[in-house]
Amino acid sequence: MKHFAKTMAFGIKGELNKKDKLLTPYSLRVIMRRFYNTWERHYNLEIPFNVKRSVAPYIQRPLAQELGLKNLRQDQAFLTIENYVILQEQLWFRDHYDYVHEGCRIDNANLLNTHCFSSARLQEL
Repeated sequence: MKHFAKTMAFGIKGELNKKDKLLTPYSLRVIMRRFYNTWERHYNLEIPFNVKRSVAPYIQRPLAQELGLKNLRQDQAFLTIENYVILQEQLWFRDHYDYVHEGCRIDNANLLNTHCFSSARLQEL
């Protein structure tokens, strides 16, 4: 897995590091987690827990130092009206999931509304 992580670090362009176009350690860890989950779902085989857990510290320290991966974070972006409209359109028009009951879609919309209009996010919209 460590060799695969190194290959992924070279093979995918990073967006935050404008100069070198390298991934950040955090984004590489996200890519590896997605790979583990997809592999386990597709092949119905479990990757051993100790293998998955040993790659994260490797990415954070030795690999980041070896490849010069910078520990950058993206600036926080807030939810806008346009983003909210896109979320609702996705849920109601472009969601190709076949719901057993349409009430499930309504529940999801209510959860989305509750989250977006909570007191912590009122300044964003």
